[in-house]
Parts: sequence; structure tokens; C-alpha cells
Amino acid sequence: MSQLPSGIAVVAATHYTSPADQLMRAFKEGGQLNHAGLFARLLWSTMRSAQPPLPSLAALVPIPSDILAAQRRGFNPACEIAVELSRWMRLPVRRLWLTRTRSGNSQKSLGRVARRRSVCDLYVCDLTLPDVWVGLVDDVTTTGSTLEAAAYALRQAGVRGVVGLVGAKTPLI
Repeated sequence: MSQLPSGIAVVAATHYTSPADQLMRAFKEGGQLNHAGLFARLLWSTMRSAQPPLPSLAALVPIPSDILAAQRRGFNPACEIAVELSRWMRLPVRRLWLTRTRSGNSQKSLGRVARRRSVCDLYVCDLTLPDVWVGLVDDVTTTGSTLEAAAYALRQAGVRGVVGLVGAKTPLI
């Protein structure tokens, strides 16, 4: 478990290094949807042994995909992991709690500052949400900028707190 500068705890199923990076690419770009279950099981195992223990979560909220990426793939990787994880955790997946405001360029080639800028106001929640802790699910995190931007939108809508739950975390260089 790690922590973002904003204080958000992040639990990752694995590091984005070999062989997990190959499995993630096969999942995201090769349509190997069964890998979502693998990442979810690893994530669930890591969550159960987290120290300090995680707060009790009321729901899982997947990071919305870029519309062009979702159309190209035919699915949202974060949502697929959230659905599989919900089976282990027996929690609802709240797909509509978070909305993406615009399409954006890939963050793969961006540095930390550019990533933070690219996600500014990228996510919104137009609902009034309950005062609960939620698991914010993403496939891969590098700098945590996406998680922080999405968590901000959820907290503005009323959630008490957010725990980042990711399939893989890029090691800091």
C-alpha cells in the first residue's frame, strides 16, 4: 500500500513490471478479459492484508474510460476489474457516480506535471452521494493524478473518503 501526496491510500494488485505489464497489455489492448479476474483476485488478496487496515468500503467506482479508447477496445478496463472485484467484496459497482468531462490524449508520454494538468477538471459527479468510503478502481496508476482528480470529484459530491484500488502500479523511478 502506498499513499498519494493528497493522502489517498492506494492499493495495487501488482507492480507494472514484467510479467504483470505483459498481462495488463494483453488485457487492455488484446481483449483478454479474463485477466480482469486475475488482477481483481490479486487486488483483493493485497487489500485483505493491508496495514493499517483499510476503511470499510460501501461501493466500487471505476474510473471512466476515454470514449475513443473505450470504442477501440470495446470495454473499460477499470470497470472490468471493478466488476470482478465486486464479486469478491460483495459490493455494488457504481458506474454512474463519476463522469468524464472530455476526451483526452494518452498520458503515456507525459511527465508528472503534464499528467496533473491533463486531468484537471476531467471528472465530475453531478449526484449528491452518501457519506461513505468508496474504492476508486483503475487499471494502472503512474503518478496518481487520475486517482486524485477523480477522488476530488467524488469528495465534492459527498463521499467521506476514497481508497485507490488499481490493477498495477508503475514503480517510481
